[in-house]
Amino acid sequence: MQFEVKNGSFSYHNSSRTILKNVNFDISSGEILCVLGSNGVGKTTLLKCMMGLQKWNSGETLLDGKDIAEIPIKELWKRISYVPQAKNSVFSFSALDMVTMGRSAHLGMFRQPTKKDEEVAIQAMEDCGILWLKDKLCTQMSGG
Repeated sequence: MQFEVKNGSFSYHNSSRTILKNVNFDISSGEILCVLGSNGVGKTTLLKCMMGLQKWNSGETLLDGKDIAEIPIKELWKRISYVPQAKNSVFSFSALDMVTMGRSAHLGMFRQPTKKDEEVAIQAMEDCGILWLKDKLCTQMSGG
């Protein structure tokens, strides 16, 4: 899989300040991208634009060379996932539970994850080097 941002620029419609300007990068299968920066500089905005949750003012996000805006939403969410940072949660889900929930696009309506979904989630955590967190409660981890 190839994930790419080309000339991404973003500013909120009620602001003259450009938050992101001419962002360009690509990530191939097996690679990890780390976004670092101080509070309030646009890291979350970048993630939202990358995922299509915010619309770039100019530029595009491509998945295997195709603009994500042209990919049917159900197909897109089968290929990529986004877990927003939540400040407070009523439920104490483990890290593995949260990653498994990312498989929801592969399930039918009102279906529960299967053993296979859990295996896929465990492999994803292993691939990211975070399997050691699988039993840790999200309410006991940093949002970052």
